[in-house]
Amino acid sequence: MTVVDPSLKAAPPPDTLYYGTSATLTTTALIEGLLPGAQSHVRLFTNPASARKASDGNGKQVVFTVYARAAYDEGQPFWVLENGVWLTTAVERDCLYLPPVRGAE
Repeated sequence: MTVVDPSLKAAPPPDTLYYGTSATLTTTALIEGLLPGAQSHVRLFTNPASARKASDGNGKQVVFTVYARAAYDEGQPFWVLENGVWLTTAVERDCLYLPPVRGAE
């Protein structure tokens, strides 16, 4: 069970948010969705550049589009930090989209 910090501000998210990760973790995310791992929440961003910058930086980077409003409408909680970063407990794989990666053809 995820413990939610009472200082977090719950809010409905925008239609889409973004999540950056290394290319090596892409398959896992497509199978399992996004899970917080060692952190207490999944961190999402309002633009792809911020998501890419926040990813771990190991190897080739990919950025998922997260259908955040759809997840919220299905009951997924979201919180927004003062710096504009969005948090959630997890993202189901059916709320993820991975655009084609250039050079992977």
